[in-house]
Amino acid sequence: MSTAEQYGPFRKRLDAFIEGAKRIHVGDVEALHHTRVASRRLRELVPLLELDRDPVEKLSQQLGRVTKRLGKVRELDVLMLLIKELSRDGEYPSTALPQLETEVGDARKDARERLATKLPPKRLDRIAARLQRVATHLESRDRKKHRRTIRGPRQGWLLALGARVARRPT
Repeated sequence: MSTAEQYGPFRKRLDAFIEGAKRIHVGDVEALHHTRVASRRLRELVPLLELDRDPVEKLSQQLGRVTKRLGKVRELDVLMLLIKELSRDGEYPSTALPQLETEVGDARKDARERLATKLPPKRLDRIAARLQRVATHLESRDRKKHRRTIRGPRQGWLLALGARVARRPT
């Protein structure tokens, strides 16, 4: 099994995290959603990567905080989309939805400002760089291992990784 196949699920989520993180602070709703999903999936994959316990716990905690902070904004983004959808239906009072949209819009603006303070782009970049170093380390370690053993048995964590990824929607 090639390195790309072994670490493909991790690399795929890492790439999504990096790409989305570049755009969340400019108000990109989809980027925020994709970054949040990627952070949640990375948090599940990190414990399976045969790393030392302390770095795994720290990375998992950081990713958990990212997921939580992005989740607060995401909920308001979804609520705003729902209000706009309901406005198009024409079945709801013409004064209620605009008033609700204003309230949710204000809460969303506040949440985005808190996000910019609590999770600034530089912090996201540092987390992404750390994850990138993990990926590079794993791929390098695997290439060295592959040189020593031509056809070793699949590691147990690969089976666990495959099972976890299979349970998750893409």
